[in-house]
Amino acid sequence: MATRPRPDPLQAPPFLAGLFLIGDYREIPLPVLSANAYHVQAIPFGNCPGASYAPMIQYDDIADMTALRQKIDEVDGQLIELLAHRRALIDRAARIKARDHLPARIDWRVEEVVENARRNAIAAGLDGELIASIWRTLVEAAIAQEDCQLKGPPDDRDTD
Repeated sequence: MATRPRPDPLQAPPFLAGLFLIGDYREIPLPVLSANAYHVQAIPFGNCPGASYAPMIQYDDIADMTALRQKIDEVDGQLIELLAHRRALIDRAARIKARDHLPARIDWRVEEVVENARRNAIAAGLDGELIASIWRTLVEAAIAQEDCQLKGPPDDRDTD
């Protein structure tokens, strides 16, 4: 699969400069927003271990909680769409694993996925341990999903 070249942050619109500097650039569509809707600035993350400066989007134009909650609901909807996309990829992984006689759980891959999430979270200015915990739960659910597909639902399993 051909990868999209990483955008040059110096060529990005000023309000997006810095967003492409964090973590790996992936094929994740960014919402189309007006340059006037928000701005990006470096914000320190206090005295926490590993505290750093990272670009953060600030929505200064959101005047009240109703509008803010609507934006949060929109982001939640986007996260759900991405999780559905991830689930479809896990379905495909289960079919490939069945074909190649691989187990649902591959321990080194579990740790790799969790560590990638931790590292990307820290680079984005998030709590790496919290995101690692969330990702471990996500990965365990994916393994259960694959296991079910590899072995069949509990009612279809031989109980002898």
